[in-house]
Formats: sequence, structure tokens, C-alpha cells
Amino acid sequence: MGEARIVNASAMARRNRTLLIGGLVVLALVLGGIRYFSPTWTASNFINAFSDGRTQEAQGLLCADSGLQQTISATNGLENLFGVHPDPSHLTYAIANESLSTANVSVSGTTTVLGVTTQSKGTIGVKSSGLDWCVESLGNE
Repeated sequence: MGEARIVNASAMARRNRTLLIGGLVVLALVLGGIRYFSPTWTASNFINAFSDGRTQEAQGLLCADSGLQQTISATNGLENLFGVHPDPSHLTYAIANESLSTANVSVSGTTTVLGVTTQSKGTIGVKSSGLDWCVESLGNE
């Protein structure tokens, strides 16, 4: 009878260890997925906020040392003044390259401004900022 308890305890310990390892693997996959897709989410959120005239939200996604704060504020002020807001809903975002601390997100597709649709292509440079990413640079291709 004592032998059966030892076997059951041993089987239970193996099962718990297997569940723990499985849980850690799932957690690593989820965190890896979030880490991989975060640059594209940051770029998309920045473009959407900027296009909708949400200047403060767009500026909140900029890196503090990027030097883009005044540029975004002035450009968005002109858009608000003249009522021109591009429609970025047909843009796609893809990671062009990524390292642990920086990434370049390729942005392509069409934008519509005042009923005129044009091809758009550019790159948004993002860098790691703690657990999140921030926009460091904007460029045309």
C-alpha cells in the first residue's frame, strides 16, 4: 500500500513538472509574439492618431530624443486648420528589420486626402522603450 502512494506521488510530480514546462513554453510564445508585433502596432497607432488629428496621442508615441515633437505639432496644426486629414485605412505595416532594441516598419498602401487616392510608401523607425516601443524616425522610400 505504501508503494502505491510513492508511485502516485512520483507520477503526480512528473505531471506537475510537465504542466509547468508547458505553461512556460506558452508564456514564452505569447511574450515573443507581443514583442515581435509591437513595432507594427506602434507604427499603426502613431499613423492613425496623427491622421485623426490626435496630436497629443501621436506625440506620446514619439521617443523623447527623436526630435519629431515640434514637426508633428506644426504639421498637425496645419491639418487641423485646413480640415485635411488623410485616410490611412488602406495602409499595411510589415517589419522590414528588427533587433532587440530597434526595428524598421515598412508602411505601404494607399491614402486618401480630399477624395484623391495616392500610393504611399515609407518607413517608420521604432526603438525599444522599456517594455514598449516608441517612434524614432519617419522616412519615405
